Amino acid sequence: MAKEKPISDPGSESIDQTELQIIQQPEIQTTYRGLDSLNPEDLIPPELEETDVITIKGDVKIFTHRRNASEIKFVITDEEPVSTQSIERNFTYFDEPNDLSYFPETKIDENTYQRPLVHGELYHKTDDLLFWGMLETNPALRNKAGIGVAFQKRLFETAKNLGYRFVGGNQNNSTLASFQLNRGAYLIEEIKDEYQHLFESIEENDGLAFTSVQFLNTEEIPKYVKPTRIGTTTKDKLEYKEKPQVLFKIFRIIAQSIDEEDFETAIEIMEDLNALLPEADQYKNPPTKEPEELTNFLEHLKAKENALIENASLEEIKENEV
Repeated sequence: MAKEKPISDPGSESIDQTELQIIQQPEIQTTYRGLDSLNPEDLIPPELEETDVITIKGDVKIFTHRRNASEIKFVITDEEPVSTQSIERNFTYFDEPNDLSYFPETKIDENTYQRPLVHGELYHKTDDLLFWGMLETNPALRNKAGIGVAFQKRLFETAKNLGYRFVGGNQNNSTLASFQLNRGAYLIEEIKDEYQHLFESIEENDGLAFTSVQFLNTEEIPKYVKPTRIGTTTKDKLEYKEKPQVLFKIFRIIAQSIDEEDFETAIEIMEDLNALLPEADQYKNPPTKEPEELTNFLEHLKAKENALIENASLEEIKENEV
Protein backbone atom coordinates (compact mmCIF):
# COMPACT_ATOMS: atom_id res chain seq x y z
CA MET A 1 0.00 0.00 0.00
CA ALA A 2 1.33 3.41 -0.95
CA LYS A 3 2.27 5.66 1.92
CA GLU A 4 -0.23 8.49 2.44
CA LYS A 5 1.10 11.82 1.31
CA PRO A 6 1.04 14.39 4.13
CA ILE A 7 -0.71 17.67 3.49
CA SER A 8 1.63 20.59 2.96
CA ASP A 9 1.65 22.39 6.31
CA PRO A 10 4.25 24.91 7.42
CA GLY A 11 3.89 23.50 10.92
CA SER A 12 4.19 19.85 9.95
CA GLU A 13 7.24 17.76 10.78
CA SER A 14 6.77 15.98 7.45
CA ILE A 15 8.20 18.97 5.56
CA ASP A 16 11.94 18.88 5.03
CA GLN A 17 14.04 21.90 5.83
CA THR A 18 14.39 22.97 2.19
CA GLU A 19 10.63 23.09 1.69
CA LEU A 20 10.17 24.81 5.04
CA GLN A 21 12.63 27.52 4.03
CA ILE A 22 10.67 28.17 0.83
CA ILE A 23 7.40 28.45 2.77
CA GLN A 24 8.92 30.86 5.26
CA GLN A 25 10.34 33.02 2.47
CA PRO A 26 7.66 33.03 -0.25
CA GLU A 27 9.18 36.03 -1.97
CA ILE A 28 12.08 33.91 -3.26
CA GLN A 29 9.76 31.34 -4.82
CA THR A 30 8.91 32.27 -8.41
CA THR A 31 7.21 29.12 -9.69
CA TYR A 32 4.65 26.65 -8.41
CA ARG A 33 4.36 23.07 -9.50
CA GLY A 34 0.60 23.02 -10.09
CA LEU A 35 -0.04 26.30 -11.88
CA ASP A 36 3.14 26.05 -13.95
CA SER A 37 1.87 22.78 -15.39
CA LEU A 38 -1.60 24.14 -16.16
CA ASN A 39 -2.81 23.94 -19.75
CA PRO A 40 -5.49 26.67 -19.76
CA GLU A 41 -7.40 24.91 -22.55
CA ASP A 42 -8.17 22.13 -20.06
CA LEU A 43 -10.46 24.53 -18.19
CA ILE A 44 -12.89 24.98 -21.11
CA PRO A 45 -15.88 22.67 -20.57
CA PRO A 46 -17.21 21.03 -23.77
CA GLU A 47 -20.71 22.07 -22.69
CA LEU A 48 -19.73 25.70 -23.28
CA GLU A 49 -18.91 25.13 -26.93
CA GLU A 50 -22.01 23.00 -27.45
CA THR A 51 -24.58 25.18 -25.65
CA ASP A 52 -27.68 26.25 -27.53
CA VAL A 53 -28.69 28.84 -24.93
CA ILE A 54 -26.72 31.46 -26.81
CA THR A 55 -25.25 31.40 -30.30
CA ILE A 56 -21.52 30.92 -30.01
CA LYS A 57 -19.69 32.96 -32.61
CA GLY A 58 -16.36 31.73 -33.91
CA ASP A 59 -13.93 29.89 -31.64
CA VAL A 60 -14.17 29.59 -27.88
CA LYS A 61 -10.80 30.54 -26.40
CA ILE A 62 -9.28 31.08 -22.97
CA PHE A 63 -6.88 33.87 -22.10
CA THR A 64 -4.81 34.06 -18.92
CA HIS A 65 -2.90 36.72 -17.03
CA ARG A 66 -0.26 35.74 -14.47
CA ARG A 67 -0.59 38.45 -11.82
CA ASN A 68 2.17 36.94 -9.71
CA ALA A 69 3.79 33.58 -9.04
CA SER A 70 0.75 32.22 -7.23
CA GLU A 71 -2.23 33.82 -9.03
CA ILE A 72 -3.72 33.45 -12.49
CA LYS A 73 -6.68 35.42 -13.83
CA PHE A 74 -8.53 33.95 -16.81
CA VAL A 75 -11.37 34.74 -19.18
CA ILE A 76 -13.07 32.43 -21.68
CA THR A 77 -14.53 34.21 -24.70
CA ASP A 78 -16.05 33.72 -28.10
CA GLU A 79 -15.71 36.14 -31.02
CA GLU A 80 -18.98 38.02 -30.55
CA PRO A 81 -18.09 41.74 -30.13
CA VAL A 82 -19.49 43.48 -27.05
CA SER A 83 -18.99 46.98 -25.74
CA THR A 84 -17.13 47.84 -22.57
CA GLN A 85 -20.37 49.40 -21.32
CA SER A 86 -22.14 46.06 -21.77
CA ILE A 87 -19.45 44.26 -19.79
CA GLU A 88 -19.57 46.83 -17.01
CA ARG A 89 -23.37 46.60 -16.89
CA ASN A 90 -23.66 42.82 -16.90
CA PHE A 91 -20.73 41.68 -14.78
CA THR A 92 -20.14 42.26 -11.09
CA TYR A 93 -16.57 41.02 -10.79
CA PHE A 94 -15.29 41.83 -14.27
CA ASP A 95 -16.36 45.42 -14.66
CA GLU A 96 -13.22 47.40 -13.90
CA PRO A 97 -11.08 48.82 -16.73
CA ASN A 98 -8.03 47.09 -15.27
CA ASP A 99 -9.73 43.71 -15.55
CA LEU A 100 -10.17 44.20 -19.28
CA SER A 101 -6.62 45.47 -19.70
CA TYR A 102 -5.28 42.18 -18.35
CA PHE A 103 -6.45 40.55 -21.58
CA PRO A 104 -5.35 42.75 -24.52
CA GLU A 105 -5.84 39.79 -26.88
CA THR A 106 -9.61 40.16 -26.42
CA LYS A 107 -9.68 43.81 -27.43
CA ILE A 108 -11.25 44.51 -30.83
CA ASP A 109 -11.13 48.29 -30.77
CA GLU A 110 -11.15 51.11 -28.23
CA ASN A 111 -14.63 50.34 -26.91
CA THR A 112 -15.20 46.72 -27.97
CA TYR A 113 -14.00 43.36 -26.69
CA GLN A 114 -14.64 39.72 -27.43
CA ARG A 115 -17.64 38.51 -25.43
CA PRO A 116 -16.69 37.12 -21.99
CA LEU A 117 -18.39 33.78 -21.31
CA VAL A 118 -16.65 32.77 -18.07
CA HIS A 119 -13.99 34.42 -15.96
CA GLY A 120 -12.36 33.91 -12.59
CA GLU A 121 -9.07 33.54 -10.73
CA LEU A 122 -6.94 30.65 -9.50
CA TYR A 123 -4.58 30.89 -6.53
CA HIS A 124 -1.90 28.40 -5.56
CA LYS A 125 -1.77 28.24 -1.76
CA THR A 126 0.20 25.02 -1.24
CA ASP A 127 1.12 22.04 -3.39
CA ASP A 128 -2.05 20.42 -2.02
CA LEU A 129 -4.49 23.34 -2.02
CA LEU A 130 -5.73 25.37 -4.97
CA PHE A 131 -8.05 28.31 -4.29
CA TRP A 132 -10.35 29.72 -6.92
CA GLY A 133 -11.70 33.23 -6.90
CA MET A 134 -15.17 34.39 -7.82
CA LEU A 135 -16.40 32.51 -10.88
CA GLU A 136 -18.73 34.60 -13.01
CA THR A 137 -20.51 33.52 -16.18
CA ASN A 138 -22.13 35.60 -18.87
CA PRO A 139 -25.65 36.67 -17.78
CA ALA A 140 -27.17 34.70 -20.68
CA LEU A 141 -25.67 31.50 -19.29
CA ARG A 142 -26.53 31.92 -15.61
CA ASN A 143 -28.81 29.42 -13.87
CA LYS A 144 -30.02 27.86 -17.08
CA ALA A 145 -27.27 26.18 -19.05
CA GLY A 146 -25.31 24.27 -16.40
CA ILE A 147 -22.14 26.03 -17.48
CA GLY A 148 -21.10 26.87 -13.93
CA VAL A 149 -21.47 23.25 -12.89
CA ALA A 150 -19.65 22.04 -16.00
CA PHE A 151 -16.78 24.47 -15.41
CA GLN A 152 -16.52 23.45 -11.77
CA LYS A 153 -16.32 19.78 -12.74
CA ARG A 154 -13.66 20.59 -15.30
CA LEU A 155 -11.70 22.62 -12.75
CA PHE A 156 -11.73 19.81 -10.19
CA GLU A 157 -10.57 17.26 -12.77
CA THR A 158 -7.77 19.58 -13.91
CA ALA A 159 -6.69 20.40 -10.35
CA LYS A 160 -6.51 16.72 -9.45
CA ASN A 161 -4.44 15.98 -12.56
CA LEU A 162 -2.05 18.77 -11.50
CA GLY A 163 -1.50 17.06 -8.15
CA TYR A 164 -3.78 19.12 -5.92
CA ARG A 165 -5.82 17.33 -3.26
CA PHE A 166 -8.17 20.15 -2.28
CA VAL A 167 -9.88 23.09 -3.96
CA GLY A 168 -10.91 25.96 -1.72
CA GLY A 169 -13.12 28.94 -2.42
CA ASN A 170 -14.61 32.04 -0.81
CA GLN A 171 -18.28 32.90 -1.24
CA ASN A 172 -19.84 36.18 -0.15
CA ASN A 173 -23.27 34.82 0.77
CA SER A 174 -25.23 31.65 1.41
CA THR A 175 -26.63 31.50 -2.14
CA LEU A 176 -23.17 31.37 -3.66
CA ALA A 177 -21.98 28.99 -0.96
CA SER A 178 -24.86 26.63 -1.71
CA PHE A 179 -23.51 26.19 -5.23
CA GLN A 180 -20.39 24.61 -3.71
CA LEU A 181 -22.07 22.76 -0.86
CA ASN A 182 -24.64 21.12 -3.14
CA ARG A 183 -21.74 19.46 -4.91
CA GLY A 184 -19.98 17.97 -1.93
CA ALA A 185 -17.90 20.80 -0.50
CA TYR A 186 -17.52 21.35 3.24
CA LEU A 187 -17.33 24.64 5.12
CA ILE A 188 -14.08 25.39 6.90
CA GLU A 189 -16.01 25.38 10.20
CA GLU A 190 -16.73 21.69 9.57
CA ILE A 191 -13.03 20.85 9.34
CA LYS A 192 -11.46 19.43 12.49
CA ASP A 193 -9.99 22.22 14.61
CA GLU A 194 -6.43 20.96 14.30
CA TYR A 195 -6.60 21.12 10.49
CA GLN A 196 -8.57 24.31 9.88
CA HIS A 197 -5.48 26.49 9.53
CA LEU A 198 -4.43 24.42 6.53
CA PHE A 199 -7.49 25.52 4.57
CA GLU A 200 -7.71 29.19 5.52
CA SER A 201 -8.49 31.47 2.63
CA ILE A 202 -5.83 33.42 0.81
CA GLU A 203 -8.21 36.36 1.21
CA GLU A 204 -8.94 38.17 4.46
CA ASN A 205 -12.13 36.73 5.98
CA ASP A 206 -14.15 38.92 8.32
CA GLY A 207 -15.92 35.87 9.74
CA LEU A 208 -19.01 36.46 7.61
CA ALA A 209 -17.77 35.08 4.28
CA PHE A 210 -18.15 31.39 3.48
CA THR A 211 -14.92 29.45 2.94
CA SER A 212 -15.53 26.05 1.38
CA VAL A 213 -13.25 23.07 0.76
CA GLN A 214 -13.74 20.46 -1.95
CA PHE A 215 -11.97 17.14 -1.34
CA LEU A 216 -10.68 15.82 -4.66
CA ASN A 217 -10.00 12.47 -2.98
CA THR A 218 -13.17 11.66 -1.06
CA GLU A 219 -11.43 8.99 1.00
CA GLU A 220 -9.64 11.83 2.84
CA ILE A 221 -12.87 13.34 4.16
CA PRO A 222 -12.97 11.29 7.42
CA LYS A 223 -9.44 12.39 8.27
CA TYR A 224 -10.09 16.12 7.98
CA VAL A 225 -13.84 16.64 8.57
CA LYS A 226 -15.48 16.48 12.00
CA PRO A 227 -17.27 13.11 12.31
CA THR A 228 -20.61 14.73 13.14
CA ARG A 229 -20.42 16.89 10.00
CA ILE A 230 -19.79 14.17 7.42
CA GLY A 231 -22.71 13.69 5.07
CA THR A 232 -24.68 16.71 6.30
CA THR A 233 -27.07 18.53 3.96
CA THR A 234 -26.53 21.97 2.52
CA LYS A 235 -29.25 23.33 4.82
CA ASP A 236 -27.47 21.83 7.84
CA LYS A 237 -24.16 23.32 6.74
CA LEU A 238 -25.58 26.82 6.31
CA GLU A 239 -27.26 26.72 9.72
CA TYR A 240 -24.02 25.46 11.26
CA LYS A 241 -22.25 28.51 9.81
CA GLU A 242 -25.06 30.94 10.57
CA LYS A 243 -25.04 30.60 14.35
CA PRO A 244 -21.39 31.67 14.77
CA GLN A 245 -22.04 34.43 12.21
CA VAL A 246 -24.78 35.89 14.36
CA LEU A 247 -22.56 35.76 17.43
CA PHE A 248 -19.74 37.40 15.49
CA LYS A 249 -22.07 40.26 14.56
CA ILE A 250 -23.16 40.61 18.19
CA PHE A 251 -19.58 40.75 19.45
CA ARG A 252 -18.79 43.35 16.80
CA ILE A 253 -21.73 45.47 18.01
CA ILE A 254 -20.49 45.15 21.59
CA ALA A 255 -16.95 46.16 20.62
CA GLN A 256 -18.27 49.15 18.67
CA SER A 257 -20.44 50.22 21.61
CA ILE A 258 -17.42 50.10 23.91
CA ASP A 259 -15.33 52.12 21.44
CA GLU A 260 -18.10 54.74 21.31
CA GLU A 261 -18.37 54.65 25.12
CA ASP A 262 -21.97 53.49 24.89
CA PHE A 263 -21.43 51.28 27.91
CA GLU A 264 -25.13 50.81 28.70
CA THR A 265 -25.75 49.12 25.33
CA ALA A 266 -22.62 46.98 25.60
CA ILE A 267 -23.47 45.83 29.12
CA GLU A 268 -27.11 45.13 28.24
CA ILE A 269 -26.17 42.91 25.29
CA MET A 270 -23.50 41.08 27.28
CA GLU A 271 -25.90 40.45 30.15
CA ASP A 272 -28.45 39.00 27.72
CA LEU A 273 -25.84 36.70 26.20
CA ASN A 274 -24.54 35.72 29.62
CA ALA A 275 -28.06 34.68 30.63
CA LEU A 276 -28.16 32.19 27.74
CA LEU A 277 -25.15 30.33 29.11
CA PRO A 278 -25.55 27.34 31.43
CA GLU A 279 -25.43 28.56 35.02
CA ALA A 280 -22.03 27.01 35.60
CA ASP A 281 -20.56 29.05 32.72
CA GLN A 282 -22.13 32.38 33.53
CA TYR A 283 -20.03 35.39 34.36
CA LYS A 284 -20.54 35.97 38.08
CA ASN A 285 -19.18 39.48 38.63
CA PRO A 286 -21.67 42.30 37.95
CA PRO A 287 -20.41 44.18 34.87
CA THR A 288 -19.26 47.76 35.30
CA LYS A 289 -18.14 50.50 32.95
CA GLU A 290 -14.50 49.94 33.90
CA PRO A 291 -12.56 49.11 30.71
CA GLU A 292 -10.80 46.15 32.30
CA GLU A 293 -14.05 44.70 33.61
CA LEU A 294 -15.79 45.14 30.25
CA THR A 295 -12.88 43.48 28.47
CA ASN A 296 -12.88 40.55 30.89
CA PHE A 297 -16.62 40.08 30.44
CA LEU A 298 -16.37 40.18 26.65
CA GLU A 299 -13.46 37.75 26.55
CA HIS A 300 -15.39 35.41 28.82
CA LEU A 301 -18.35 35.44 26.42
CA LYS A 302 -16.13 34.80 23.42
CA ALA A 303 -14.51 31.87 25.22
CA LYS A 304 -17.97 30.43 25.82
CA GLU A 305 -19.05 30.86 22.21
CA ASN A 306 -19.38 27.13 21.65
CA ALA A 307 -21.57 26.88 24.71
CA LEU A 308 -23.77 29.64 23.33
CA ILE A 309 -24.11 27.82 20.03
CA GLU A 310 -24.96 24.53 21.66
CA ASN A 311 -27.30 25.82 24.38
CA ALA A 312 -29.21 28.67 22.74
CA SER A 313 -31.41 28.47 19.69
CA LEU A 314 -30.63 30.68 16.73
CA GLU A 315 -33.89 32.53 17.25
CA GLU A 316 -32.97 33.39 20.85
CA ILE A 317 -29.61 34.72 19.83
CA LYS A 318 -31.06 36.78 16.97
CA GLU A 319 -33.51 38.43 19.35
CA ASN A 320 -30.57 39.83 21.29
CA GLU A 321 -28.91 41.18 18.15
CA VAL A 322 -31.50 43.91 17.64
